[in-house]
Amino acid sequence: KIDRDQVEDYAARKGMSVRFTASEDQLRPMGRATSGVIGMRFRGDEDKLLSMEVVRDDAFVVTVTDGGFGKRTSVDQWNTQGRGGLGVRAMRLIEKRGSLVGSLVCSADDEIFAIASNGVVIRTRVEEVRATGRDTMGVALMNLAEGDSVVAIARGEASADDEDEAGDEIAAESARREGVHEASDDDGGNSPTSDMIEEGAPLTDGQE
Repeated sequence: KIDRDQVEDYAARKGMSVRFTASEDQLRPMGRATSGVIGMRFRGDEDKLLSMEVVRDDAFVVTVTDGGFGKRTSVDQWNTQGRGGLGVRAMRLIEKRGSLVGSLVCSADDEIFAIASNGVVIRTRVEEVRATGRDTMGVALMNLAEGDSVVAIARGEASADDEDEAGDEIAAESARREGVHEASDDDGGNSPTSDMIEEGAPLTDGQE
C-alpha cells in the first residue's frame, strides 16, 4: 500500500531514476483492467525498469552494477519531479563496470545481499558501503571471476543477534576497508579484492 503523500523512486538499468509523489494528479486511481500511466521513460530498447521503491526520510539509495560495483547515496540528493520523464542519473556507468542491476532504498542499519551468477552470495551492512553522490561510479562491492556477474540484490533488516555479534567489528571492518575504498574510488582504477568475499560456496550461517 502507498499513501498519496508518499514519494516513489523508479530506477532503470541505464542508471537513471525518477522520483514523484503518489498523489492523485500524478498517479490517479484506476481499475484492475486498465493499462496505467507512464511512470518513467527509458534510454533505448535495452533499458528497462529495475525497481520501484518508497522513499523514507534519513535513508539511502543503494545502487549496484552487474560488474560488482556499488554505492549508497542519501535520498536528499534527489528532487521530486513529475512522472513520465527520463529522470536524473542515479549512478554513473561505464562499460567495464556494467549496467545497473538493482536500486534499493535502505536504512543505514539494513543489510544488502548480492547474488552472483555462479551462486555465491555476500552480505554487507549498508553503513559499510561507501557513501557518495548521485553522479558517481561507486566502489568495488563484490569480487567476480571472469564471466561472472551480479544478477540480483536484496535488502534485509539486521536482527538483534546480528547486531550483538557484529559489535566492534563494524568499526574495525570500516577502518580496514578504507584502503580499498581509496584505491577503487571514482577514478576508474583497478580495485583490490575485498576480504568479505567467500569464493566457491554460498553464504552460510556464521559467515560474514
